[in-house]
Parts: sequence; C-alpha cells; structure tokens
Amino acid sequence: MLERDLNRKVSALFKKMAPDLLAIKKDQGKHSMRAGIFDWILCYKGKAIFIELKVNNNRMTPLQLLFQREARAAGGIAEEARSINDVKKILERVDELRIDGSSKKSP
Repeated sequence: MLERDLNRKVSALFKKMAPDLLAIKKDQGKHSMRAGIFDWILCYKGKAIFIELKVNNNRMTPLQLLFQREARAAGGIAEEARSINDVKKILERVDELRIDGSSKKSP
C-alpha cells in the first residue's frame, strides 16, 4: 500500500466522524508549517492528537521524532500509524480517557 492510499482511507474515516472530530491534513508543499510536523492534526474530545502515517519500511525522521516528543511533553497524543486500524486504535484510546486525562478503566 502507498501512503497516499492510506491517507485516503484515513480521510474518509475522519469525514465520517465529523463534527465530533476536527481534522487538518498537513500541507505537503514547500511551505509546510514546520519540518517534522505530523501528517494529521486532530482535535477529538478535547484532546490534541497528531498522527504520522508510514507504510512499508518507512520510518519517522529525526525531526518527526523530535516533534513527537514535544507534542507529548505538551500533553498531546502523537503516534505513528501504519494502517487504518492503527488510526482507529489511537482514537479508541482517546475514547477511554476522561477529560482530566485519567483512564475510564482506572479504579
């Protein structure tokens, strides 16, 4: 599968979830927001989520790994996804969180 094919599937999923999910696709042009920023920027259930799509043997770049650390340090969720199921799992994890960030599964 090519990354553009995965992007199409992810885009279709996000469109189905609107208006509960705000999704922004990073511009792939020369004037991207900043080097290393993830492919998808989401707001879902009050949580900032960043998803970087990778396929085959592609790996995150050092700048993407830096962005991931920064996003997590700021309280966001920043994950790599290799399939539509990975994306769904990331969103399911958010569904399990309470507003205060603790898990609904916690005692």
